[in-house]
Formats: sequence, C-alpha cells, structure tokens
Amino acid sequence: VSNAVYWLGEVNLAQGKLAQASDYFAQLLAQYPKSAKIPDAMYKLGRVKQRMGLASEAVDIWQQLIEQYPKAAAATLAKNAIK
Repeated sequence: VSNAVYWLGEVNLAQGKLAQASDYFAQLLAQYPKSAKIPDAMYKLGRVKQRMGLASEAVDIWQQLIEQYPKAAAATLAKNAIK
C-alpha cells in the first residue's frame, strides 16, 4: 500500500497538483513509517514544498532526511538541494 501512496504522490506532482502530491507524500510518512519509500517520499515532499514557495519547510524536511537516512540516495539529493 505504501508504494501505491508514493506513486499517487508522484502522479500528482507530475500533473502539477502540488497540494495533492504533498498530501500523499505526507500520508506515506505518517501512516507507513517503516516503508522503504520513506527517504524518497521525504525528498519529494521537500521538492513539493519548495515549488509551493515554502523553502524553509523544504530545508527542514531535507535536513531530517539526511539525519535519519544518511546512506539513502535521497539523502544525497537532499544535500545537493540544500546547497
């Protein structure tokens, strides 16, 4: 189920539906904390927040991602996004 929620976020993001994408990524983080998609969802949620003009929220999410999942590929993306 967590993969489906992640991909619903991705589809909405691709369609430019930022609020809906944000909701799906946040839902995944809240309801499926052990999902393998958590690091990717955190990165994508940060990107959505950034596109919504909420840069400080994006950075907060990315910093949390880097701290919690330092070896994840998404953490490397987050580090580059913060620069």
